[in-house]
Amino acid sequence: MIKPRVITTWPEQTSGVFTSLLRSKGVEVRSMPLTDIVESPYVFEQPIEKYDWIVFTSKNGVKYFWQNQTKHKRNKIAVIGAGTASAFEGLPFKPDFAGSGQSGQQFANELKAVLKPGQNLLLVLGNRAPGVLEDAFKEDFFVERINVYATVKIPEVDREVLTLVEENAYDVIVVSSPSAVQHLSELTEKRQPTDIRMVSIGQTTTGAALESGFSPLATADPPGYDNLARCVLQQLGII
Repeated sequence: MIKPRVITTWPEQTSGVFTSLLRSKGVEVRSMPLTDIVESPYVFEQPIEKYDWIVFTSKNGVKYFWQNQTKHKRNKIAVIGAGTASAFEGLPFKPDFAGSGQSGQQFANELKAVLKPGQNLLLVLGNRAPGVLEDAFKEDFFVERINVYATVKIPEVDREVLTLVEENAYDVIVVSSPSAVQHLSELTEKRQPTDIRMVSIGQTTTGAALESGFSPLATADPPGYDNLARCVLQQLGII
């Protein structure tokens, strides 16, 4: 019996839960990273003790911020989704607020309900994160954004795995960021985008895929690697 073949496009260390879930169901998982995450230099406009809330939207933000900073007692922590909250395991403090993780705008609406007008917010993001949160908070709060990591394109992809895509020798290719979508579009420009059997981690990534001409088979809802795994298994007819 031939195993279903799924190709991932993110750094291998990013989502062990995804690979573990699929392999436990007999799926062959091949890795073809299209992007990498690197630390970015940043500076605050004011001392960390001046911020009422520090807001995170990704595990990478949590990782690269707290490896260099010390939490002040004034700081409260807000995160989007359970995935980001899980990045606090091993730290001596936990988030004070966790949003649903459905979208940036919904998270902003949820967080506004617990904020006080005029509070200082520090948004800890990556360089490719859109300005949804800044726009949502800037009228009623003092908002500062810092980019603590950058998503960069991998200069040389795994040619063996890319050949599987070019020869249609795969079942599903999975994307988890607009950056990966863009790079995949460049690598597969000789093929019709609608021929690529793609599953996306969330609506933001799906939006980027649609703009590039792809037609994702499915989108994880809510976003996250565990839901993404279940979404892929459904497309494979395994669950």
